[in-house]
Amino acid sequence: MKTGLYAAHFITAQGSGAGVVNLSENRLRGGDAALYYIGDYTLDGESFRATVRTARHTQIEDIESVFGVDEVEIHLNGKWTGNMITAEGTSPQAPGVRFQAHLKWLSD
Repeated sequence: MKTGLYAAHFITAQGSGAGVVNLSENRLRGGDAALYYIGDYTLDGESFRATVRTARHTQIEDIESVFGVDEVEIHLNGKWTGNMITAEGTSPQAPGVRFQAHLKWLSD
């Protein structure tokens, strides 16, 4: 897996969103116009696992969390292939909401 900056696209039944994340030294840092994301990830072969926490940094009327709440902890499982990571996850703060993420490598 390449470390560096990734474009992030994510979706739940409640909506979709996009942002950027930096993956380096098992740490994940990123955000979008309203929320920031911090967490940790591990790799085992092509298997990707991450725990990500989100919180709001700016109040923007038209931007809502895809979970319906701003502060969540997301548990992700997925795989990386080439320049892409695909993962699915859930959050205890939003029971029953299924989360999908697609990350595309942009730069070191």
